[in-house]
Amino acid sequence: MLTQNNSIVRTCLSLVFYLTGSLGLLADERPNVIVVFTDDHGWADLGIHGVREDIQTPHLDAMARDGVVFTSGYITAPQCIPSRAGIISGSYQQSFGVDDNRFSPMPEAVLTVPERLQKAGYTTGMVGKWHLDPNVASEEWLAGNTYQGKSMPPQNERRIPLEDLLPFKTGSQGFDEFFEGYIYNYWANFDVDGDSLKPTGQHVRTEEVDRLDIQTEAAMAFIDRNHGDPFFLYLSYFAPHVPLESTEKYLSRFSGEMPERRRYALAMIAAIDDGVGRIREQLREFGELDNTLIFFIGDNGAPLKFTMEDLPLSFKGGAWDGSMNTPLNGEKGMLAEGGIRVPYILSWPKRVAPGQVLDVPVSSLDVGTTVVELAGLPHDEALHGENILDLMEDPVAANQRPIFWRFWGQAAIRLGDWKYLRAGDHEFLFNLTDDIAEQNNLIATRVEKANELRALWARWNAPLQRPFQGATGVLNDQEQRFYSFYFGVDTGLEVKAKHVSKVDDWIARNATLRTDDQGLYLSDFHRKASKAFITVNHLSIGLEAMLRLHLSASEAGVGRVEIRYRSESLFAPDSYVDFDLPAGENTVAVTLPIKPGQILEHLRLVLPYAQQSIRIRSIDIFSDGSVLHLWEF
Repeated sequence: MLTQNNSIVRTCLSLVFYLTGSLGLLADERPNVIVVFTDDHGWADLGIHGVREDIQTPHLDAMARDGVVFTSGYITAPQCIPSRAGIISGSYQQSFGVDDNRFSPMPEAVLTVPERLQKAGYTTGMVGKWHLDPNVASEEWLAGNTYQGKSMPPQNERRIPLEDLLPFKTGSQGFDEFFEGYIYNYWANFDVDGDSLKPTGQHVRTEEVDRLDIQTEAAMAFIDRNHGDPFFLYLSYFAPHVPLESTEKYLSRFSGEMPERRRYALAMIAAIDDGVGRIREQLREFGELDNTLIFFIGDNGAPLKFTMEDLPLSFKGGAWDGSMNTPLNGEKGMLAEGGIRVPYILSWPKRVAPGQVLDVPVSSLDVGTTVVELAGLPHDEALHGENILDLMEDPVAANQRPIFWRFWGQAAIRLGDWKYLRAGDHEFLFNLTDDIAEQNNLIATRVEKANELRALWARWNAPLQRPFQGATGVLNDQEQRFYSFYFGVDTGLEVKAKHVSKVDDWIARNATLRTDDQGLYLSDFHRKASKAFITVNHLSIGLEAMLRLHLSASEAGVGRVEIRYRSESLFAPDSYVDFDLPAGENTVAVTLPIKPGQILEHLRLVLPYAQQSIRIRSIDIFSDGSVLHLWEF
């Protein structure tokens, strides 16, 4: 909450802008601004796009009909942290070194969009996912700060003190009021009832209800506290990002046969849609809707994990989040359209004519430039976007403005209809007007256009803070799998297991273990033993993973996976996961809550007693779309 002195300063600034005006807008005409940002939300999942019949977004569709839907709206990176750094700074995040998730936090010195708006007298607020402060994976920063001069412990043992976090949290990055968090734990200086908390922030634990309803309530509380004077609200919904969670209120809207992960994604997007509808109705009741500029943008494409496998919801790590990118090619982590083209809507009834569908390329960077100019502040070359209202009025100029990307070993540029994409040594050129799915590579036939775009990208890339990782033409393992799967090129790595393990890695206890041409089977269970199990030793996994069994059992029962880490002398009481083993032939998936950076000394697969044999066809351990260990019998 603002202090009394800050409130006086804001009042004086507002008076100055009221007297002088800017861009044809007096201070009392300057719009409120709301930026709604979703998380891992695929391009297909917006009703007004007309791609999927199962999506229900009536409030967002109404907002689009009241304003503009941009069908070529882009984010600056196909990953959470860099895309957020881009929209909050209004600058290409590579200009200050936040190239990908490894390079958080966003530096303190970056002048953010809300910091700029504070200077213009706006009250600024933030709700939801921030993700621009240090975290346990910020190894470069941790080595030079929290753990400077100390050995770096495994990720699960790292602790960052609050005093190290505070300079990078929302209250230090331009937000007067904040309700920052993901599910039920928040760092906030106001609560969902609109009451003030400690001005510098405090920990808040909410009721365990729908997490998206909590974020909507906090956003409405901010508006209730601040309507009447210009405000800026950044509402960053944590959805439909995993872990997938929803309530019957939303799940009940989606009946019929569908993957369970799809059902949950649809429910979470419906909760966001309801939230936007409630906020617009609140603004209407306050008489503020007409003069509120609202952006709705996704932070990157959906993570499909190649095949959109409907893994059990109990697996809360990297998996398909149920959202879809159809008809775009690729997914989160790629500079293909499926990774960077996102839902993008704008509404401002007072200034923007309704019913517009525009295909001009626009960027999340355009948000910062637009709102800073509307606030009456002078142009700043550090803002890399354009005023989106100008782009709408002059589509020819909009198509002459290049948009750039650089991520891991990938590079891309879009200019008008054309997109140049490089992944390692592989180059692509697409005419997106004719080929939105990026299926027809014109690199060999439109050499002049490719050369033009390649040169433009090189000039943009030259001054960036970090060297381009793809300069040597080498892709990381994930990128190799991506471009092999989605573009059919030979990257030198097939989409299969890194490590095929031996059958005799497994040892049986309290049962007899045999193999034949139909697989591995257990028989002669020791009736007096407490349990029979097979065990494998000394596995290096290091991240949350799934264990998947393809097996047949003559009787149903309950199995268990037990884990002991090298650092432990005994199996810990909480180091197991139970699973149902149905009769007949089935594939069973079990979540393994692996501690990052740890070696598994023993992994036990405990199987229920059966009078006949249990036959195992295969066992594999996988994470984030990659098979880490595979045993085929």
